Amino acid sequence: SAIELLDDPNAPAEDQKNLLNQIDGACHQLGSQLAALGDAAKARETRYLGQSKLKDLLPQLGAGHPAVALSIEGGDVTIPLAREGLALILGQFLQNSAQHGAENVMLSASQTAETTTLTISDDGPGISAGNVDRLFDPYFTTRREDGGTGMGLAIVRNVMAAHRGSVRFVPGTAGACFELIILSRD
Repeated sequence: SAIELLDDPNAPAEDQKNLLNQIDGACHQLGSQLAALGDAAKARETRYLGQSKLKDLLPQLGAGHPAVALSIEGGDVTIPLAREGLALILGQFLQNSAQHGAENVMLSASQTAETTTLTISDDGPGISAGNVDRLFDPYFTTRREDGGTGMGLAIVRNVMAAHRGSVRFVPGTAGACFELIILSRD
């Protein structure tokens, strides 16, 4: 519709400039969404086979997300996911925490013979009850005006599924909390 309005020879120059800005913004948003869709599709296929530990990733995660203070529990737990895959997942959660105003994030790992559990919790404002059911839906975002594509948690879900794992939101009274469970390897 903006392009059709540009065809009006009597449109004031300021209106034409605003329309061009709207078109440019829409192009950038579409490009971001297409790139995120490609990332989500790749996450469905890519396997990050290997093992990693939170304590080994802490320096990288801290440097990549300086807006939040990180603390860990279970830093020596061996997580059945290669460093690159774990960094991708945790990076998404840290980015979300920082963008929503959290200052502190706790990463906690534990293990049984059957599963490895990783909990990510922050001290941000939390997630409204109305948004909980859509958190992992592709394209759902509360930050569209800031360039959010709504693909981050969908990518996390896809990576977890590719590794015989799951991710879920853990309801609470403060901040946001997510739990990832990965089945032990055969």
